[in-house]
Amino acid sequence: MEDFYCKYCGQRFASIRSMTGMWCHRHPDGPNKGKHAPYEGKVKQSYTCRFCGQQFTSIMSMTGMWCHRHPDGPNKGKHAPYEGKVKQSYTCRFCGQQFTSIMSMTGMWCHRHPNGQNKGKHEPAL
Repeated sequence: MEDFYCKYCGQRFASIRSMTGMWCHRHPDGPNKGKHAPYEGKVKQSYTCRFCGQQFTSIMSMTGMWCHRHPDGPNKGKHAPYEGKVKQSYTCRFCGQQFTSIMSMTGMWCHRHPNGQNKGKHEPAL
């Protein structure tokens, strides 16, 4: 039997149906303002935040903490899991520049960010 995890809170469910029918207390729109959504990545020993590159042992521990590199501003949003594979290099989804880690990528301004030149950080493509 396969387990399914919510990408917002890390809660485990036995089926997608049971997951997506319930409100999530850690949804990005606010507590109980959106449903659970499936984590599409593989279950692993550590999870990387897509905004800052910090690593956590579970999705639940990750999504319960504020992220200092969140796109809405420092400590204005929670960490979110990177759902892609671990790679030798990561490519920015806005400009195509490559980096050796998500942490080094998300610490720099992107000249092709959708909010404007140097008005947002690089973000990893899956």
